[in-house]
Amino acid sequence: YRSGHHRGEATLKSMLQSAIKRGHAEVALLCARVLAPLDSPSFVTSALRARRPGLLGTVLSFSTERAVLEALDQVEHHWLNANRDFQLIRQHLLNARAAFFLKPADEATAKHLIHLFCKPPRRLPR
Repeated sequence: YRSGHHRGEATLKSMLQSAIKRGHAEVALLCARVLAPLDSPSFVTSALRARRPGLLGTVLSFSTERAVLEALDQVEHHWLNANRDFQLIRQHLLNARAAFFLKPADEATAKHLIHLFCKPPRRLPR
């Protein structure tokens, strides 16, 4: 038996996974924002497989560092990736995550700016 909160969270995770696979950046952003922080490496793995920079940036900005490292560990041990320099790839992804990751102060500023921009425009004099 699941409570309403757990059912809603499971639904949002499913929607996020589907949005990543289909390449819907806006839906992925909305779902990831509600679910943040993303602890599961499956979202990072799916974003890497999607090969879309916008989706990867969205997922990285809401994922924990542990999730990013776990996803890279899973990919690194695949036999097709034997000759790749994963130390460099890991460093680039962690640097990108650090650049995208919203800190609480940034989140408050972003909410304030959204509130300001969402106000209806004033009528111009005729």
